[in-house]
Amino acid sequence: MNLTFLNAGFLFAGLAALVPLVIHLISRRKVETVDFSSLRFLKELERKRIRRVRLRQILLLVVRSLVLLCAALALARPTLRGAHAGGAHARTSVAIVLDDSASMSRDGQDGRPLFDAAVAAARGIAGLLAEGDQAFLVTAGVPPRSVLPGGTFGREALKAAVDGVRVGAAATDYPAALALARDLLAGARNLNREIYVIGDMQRSGWRLATAGAESARAPDAAGPRTYCLPVAGPESNLSVVVTGVERAYGGTRGLHTISAEVRNHGRRRATVPVRLFLDDAQVGQAGVDVGPGESSPVGFAVAVDGARWHAWRVEIPPDAFAGDNEAYLAIPATERVEVLVVEPDGADARGDGHYLRLALDPTGRGERFSPVGVAASALAGQDRGRFPVVVFADAGRLPGSGLEWTERHLADGGGALFVLGRRTDARFWNTGPLSSVTGVTLTVPFERSSGARLAPAGEGHPILDGLVFGGRLIDDVAVRRGFEATLAGAEEIL
Repeated sequence: MNLTFLNAGFLFAGLAALVPLVIHLISRRKVETVDFSSLRFLKELERKRIRRVRLRQILLLVVRSLVLLCAALALARPTLRGAHAGGAHARTSVAIVLDDSASMSRDGQDGRPLFDAAVAAARGIAGLLAEGDQAFLVTAGVPPRSVLPGGTFGREALKAAVDGVRVGAAATDYPAALALARDLLAGARNLNREIYVIGDMQRSGWRLATAGAESARAPDAAGPRTYCLPVAGPESNLSVVVTGVERAYGGTRGLHTISAEVRNHGRRRATVPVRLFLDDAQVGQAGVDVGPGESSPVGFAVAVDGARWHAWRVEIPPDAFAGDNEAYLAIPATERVEVLVVEPDGADARGDGHYLRLALDPTGRGERFSPVGVAASALAGQDRGRFPVVVFADAGRLPGSGLEWTERHLADGGGALFVLGRRTDARFWNTGPLSSVTGVTLTVPFERSSGARLAPAGEGHPILDGLVFGGRLIDDVAVRRGFEATLAGAEEIL
């Protein structure tokens, strides 16, 4: 049997028992000697009186100190534990922080997933709860969340909540999860409060702090006791990330350099091959040697066909956690694209088609786009294989041959951009490719003197990607003429 204190921090308050003694010493009178005539009998009476006063003062000092000391001991909540302690238990409020991040899907050193071991540990804590104990459950994956916001006083309810947690694809944020757990315990009923953190304790999880500075605050010394229960992960785990893609100009046509980085999250040095795939075909391989806790760069140089998009993949051999063994990226077409701009017959030289061609090729050198203008009546005579994209610049309506050419172009996977204007025949386009391809039906044309501005509704839309919002360009663009339209399916109208 031994004596413990549930709130040992209050033992320091016992120092307050010295306060009456200090006050007594400070307030002692200084006696001055004054010569007087013989007062022998009076002095005898004074000595007896002084002895009684001093005894009373000492007893009063002891009582005051004992009162303060007993108050400090009561706040510290002494508890007897052991065979003869009578099974004393102080009611406790517990918060379990359970790591449900992607790294917990790895297999541990015992061969079973880390998350299974973490769940078993959490269930073990739930089994120790006694009557009157309160429990909360917080997950540590980004963003941390409270599974039991109001807490529970039942073991089985806590076990059921633990069993309902699943591993996700998010990263870990232990600081934010701890902050949430402390906030929940701040409103708990019981004075004795504890936090149990169960996870693989990766360093990256302690640095994230997604909830800001508040989440990263250090635990209060007088706050709940915090215990970390790590589950042992594999000794070897590597990851790969792409750090950069650059196109080389002036040399080999279509040459790109791919930069990647291999990180060693394990405890042992590792040497692994890194492979690069282009459109699912391996085009490069390099070896790296990485020490524990270190990173090693690796680079590749590959020439590609710049006329189309390409999918890349950087890969390392399988290990304990497959989720970080591959990194993906895509490179868009980089060579000049020929664009066919279809204008109405007899269009003004400074009409919509002219400004569209100027926007696509402002320098006239065809560095990125090479626009070619053609009248609507001549559309059927154009080579469909030459132009991957067709822009209809307020083309009015198309002749039958032009409509057939357009439908075959779209059926072959070609792209089309419809720019509406005063000449647009809504009835024609509603029965033609505009409605069948986009699901948009034009209704009533409108004009607004003030204009409808693209910002902020158009911000972030892919068709406006690269244009400036907030002070320049797009903020100054206003559409004064347009068409009201209806949608079919999941399309979107700016």
